[in-house]
Amino acid sequence: MRALEAQVEEREQDMFGVGCQIVVSQETIKALQEQSGAGYCYALGGHNGHNYLNSVEKYDRISNTWQQVAPMSAKRYCMVAAVLGGYPYALGGYDGSHYLSTCERYNPTTNMWVQVASMSIKREWAAAVVLHGCIYAIGGYDGQNDLATMEKYDPLTDTWELCAPMSTNRSYLGAAVFNGRMYAVGGYDGTNYLPTCEWYDPVHDSWHAAPSMCTKRSAVAAAVLNGFMYAIGGYDGGTRLATVERYVQCTCVLVVLWCGYCVLVPFEEPT
Repeated sequence: MRALEAQVEEREQDMFGVGCQIVVSQETIKALQEQSGAGYCYALGGHNGHNYLNSVEKYDRISNTWQQVAPMSAKRYCMVAAVLGGYPYALGGYDGSHYLSTCERYNPTTNMWVQVASMSIKREWAAAVVLHGCIYAIGGYDGQNDLATMEKYDPLTDTWELCAPMSTNRSYLGAAVFNGRMYAVGGYDGTNYLPTCEWYDPVHDSWHAAPSMCTKRSAVAAAVLNGFMYAIGGYDGGTRLATVERYVQCTCVLVVLWCGYCVLVPFEEPT
């Protein structure tokens, strides 16, 4: 585990605008919302301050409770996760001794994890997205190098295939699918904390430059909501960030972009 990890707990106008301030602090875990059934949220692996974890918890929003479910076969810290076909997948990570390429899939019906094909490259602090029925594992760190490589998993053949690499090595990056494109956002290249972004064209297997963020962000989260992509929090090499940026694509001739500021507060169910 690197010391950095201890520090971080075509006529379009593409723009990033500074958005919100977050006042709610939460330990970074890999949480997934199941895309079928009752809609649960899963927290997978991580580190509790003393031990590397393979445990998994499931959150039920209806009852507002967490429940322990079957553990993964491997301890996974700084892993990535994705949901495909209603099944959560756990990819790579670090078990306290080894950087991992192994992957496994959880079946909510049977409450069992099964091994699936391993990635071709060990990846910790990578990113993962689902696009066109495949899981893409993007960038990360293999124990020696920060990675530009990307590979995709096809559940029909249970195989991983290397795709075109990014233009920049990126670990601690964020990733999201926005307007049909897959974006890699920020990260760390082994020397520099990055504000740069790029997007992937799966048809031509090629990466293209996207506008840079206003702020350098490693260990950043990326999410899409209501027609915007958000880059949330992270670490800029000196400060842990509470700021949020909002990205918008506009095809109109004249674009007016306003940057709103807000404060996020703890959510409470209405009584």
